[in-house]
Amino acid sequence: MRAMVRHPDCAGVQENGCGMLANVTAGDIARTCARTQAVIAAGGASAVVAGMTVRFDSVETQRDACRVLHNISCGPDANADAVFAAGGVEAALRAMAAHADCAEVQEFGCGMLANVTAGDDNARTEAVIAAGGAAALAKAMLSCPDAEDVHQDACRALHNMTLGPDSNAEAVVAAGGVEAILHAMAAHPDCAGVQENGCGMLAN
Repeated sequence: MRAMVRHPDCAGVQENGCGMLANVTAGDIARTCARTQAVIAAGGASAVVAGMTVRFDSVETQRDACRVLHNISCGPDANADAVFAAGGVEAALRAMAAHADCAEVQEFGCGMLANVTAGDDNARTEAVIAAGGAAALAKAMLSCPDAEDVHQDACRALHNMTLGPDSNAEAVVAAGGVEAILHAMAAHPDCAGVQENGCGMLAN
């Protein structure tokens, strides 16, 4: 990560740095918890967000960076707080908009948004909605109609968003969340995560 900070304009450093961090933080939460905490403590979230800015046109960098942000936002709320504070939400939304046809960018972006909107911190959820998160989730589901992992994470994020005040649910509806959820549920009838979170969002 020191190399990523020292050489912000070097595409190779940023691309390979994001890839390495994605690998280091991948896997079961219990097994990777110590590594993830070390990455966060060393400023990994900020370094990754900076790398995404440098290599905005590189789908590989954006994919690996979104994967890192997804991985390190899992677990305790403090992890999601660190990603949120580093500007991870905005960076992921930019990546999702720029690389709409890359299922992996959409999957990891949706997964990170689901992690950040989980828990009791409605301030994070409201910030994600204000930044266009609900609309980005709906668009991801429609742009990757056959990607079950994208739909599952997007459904989880939209469900999370509607757990707060009525204004959250209204924003999700206005962003096309209901139509996107119904499409996902019809497309993936055998996916428990899609069905569970879809029903939960509709109930809210």
